[in-house]
Amino acid sequence: MRIPALVQIADITGAYGITFITAFAGAVLYQLVISIRTRSGHYPWAAAVLLLIMVSACVGYGIKRLDTVRARMASADHIRIALLQPNVPFDEKFDPDLAAAHNQELFDMSVKAAARNVALIVWPETGYRSPILGDAKRIDMPVKIPAGTYLYVGANVFDRVAGGYAAHNSTLAVAPDGSIIGRYDKHHLFPFGEYLPLSNVFPFLKKYAGPISDFKAGTGPPIQTFPNGI
Repeated sequence: MRIPALVQIADITGAYGITFITAFAGAVLYQLVISIRTRSGHYPWAAAVLLLIMVSACVGYGIKRLDTVRARMASADHIRIALLQPNVPFDEKFDPDLAAAHNQELFDMSVKAAARNVALIVWPETGYRSPILGDAKRIDMPVKIPAGTYLYVGANVFDRVAGGYAAHNSTLAVAPDGSIIGRYDKHHLFPFGEYLPLSNVFPFLKKYAGPISDFKAGTGPPIQTFPNGI
């Protein structure tokens, strides 16, 4: 059962607030069941009333919040955005011999999406499988994308640093001709997948960790704008 109004409080408390209410409701229900089964007479009335007040407050806030969001959506400008997600098996995604084929599949999907008059085409995370240097000015664009349609392309970007390269899990804002006009480096990396915790303090851990990426965190999410007004 979905009750959207109940979870709108998350824009204030985050997921922690929803988790607390869920756990508190579970605890009250458990205490109620135990009281009935043991016939102890110690029913959690105070906790139940508090739960009812919290849920009522959350739902009341949620209804008002949803009304505000719907009103803003109704008055806002509308744009068409295409989200692309090819069906690539995980064990094939990182095969360098298949990188060109995966790129081409997403480019072909982009052409089909652009034909539907979309303003922005968003590729999946690390969708562009060919490595890109940080000072690159463009990506190879083997297909024709109409003027006015821009791409947001997930890719691995490598910055030159002393002694080698720093890898980033990035998203590139790309113009129809392939020019790179913006970049975001992921700043909340997934531990043990995108980086190995404490490996900067204990480098020897990398010898025993297996195939874990060594991405460097970005500085935070920028506000990306595009020439078509997005």
